Amino acid sequence: MGTTSFASSLIENVILPPNLVEISGWSFTICTNLCNITIPKFVSKISEAAFVDCLKLSLFISESPNFVVFNGVLYDQYFTTLYGAPCNYNFTDLVPTVKYISDARGFSSCSFEEFILKNKIEKAGSFLFRSCYNLKRVDLSCGIFKRIEYTAFSWCYNLVELKLPNTVETFSYVLFSGTRKLTSLTLPTNLKTIHARAFENSFITDIKYCGFYDVPYVLPAGMNVHVTHLYSGGQTFAGISISDNNFICENDFCPNSFLLLPIIKTNQCNYQFYTFPFSLYFISLIQITIT
Repeated sequence: MGTTSFASSLIENVILPPNLVEISGWSFTICTNLCNITIPKFVSKISEAAFVDCLKLSLFISESPNFVVFNGVLYDQYFTTLYGAPCNYNFTDLVPTVKYISDARGFSSCSFEEFILKNKIEKAGSFLFRSCYNLKRVDLSCGIFKRIEYTAFSWCYNLVELKLPNTVETFSYVLFSGTRKLTSLTLPTNLKTIHARAFENSFITDIKYCGFYDVPYVLPAGMNVHVTHLYSGGQTFAGISISDNNFICENDFCPNSFLLLPIIKTNQCNYQFYTFPFSLYFISLIQITIT
């Protein structure tokens, strides 16, 4: 199955070839009517943007031993990578073993209004919350990833509050396009690199910064810059004159010293989902053998 095989089509359902080994990049991007997808038995790889902007994708089914569906979410077999959440996903916690969020879909097009990350995610792919039209608040401060990737928050029309982890060092491009209600953003303390198109088509007017040093970048004209009294970069930040140096930073301590597995909801469909009859505190690894 080649790249962009069904991209931007109006299909609602699709049956993939049983001998398929890879769902290639951009295969179902912007298939806005696609309702469900079944991962065939021999699939071992799901590539970039495979299910991005599938606004009605509410059901993942896996026949492959390489992927597992739990609480509606598509994971790898070891529960370390989250590949995609259904559009109606409404749990507050992820499986605590998850370390990576794939760029195959992530949370693109999910309908929740608030998301608080409790996992120490090490890597978050592109399209992270892209086209989450109802999303109002996102708190990623518990993450430990170093990059915000392409269109992570673009077209989140109702997003008003965003907290990023201070581990972030790099902003990729077109991160906030169309986020019309997001007018203020606090930059991560360790930010070192900002792509020239990072703020393209954004509506952000106020930048707040808790770091000590300047960043080699020029912010869009007209932005107001707020820094703390500890800032040592002079009278400008990222090419913009500083509006004030009295900004007070929030405590970036992650409050989640332990995690619980999410509560399992009953699935009324006839499909087989994996469930766990237990809760574990502070799990570093769960290995599940499926026979």
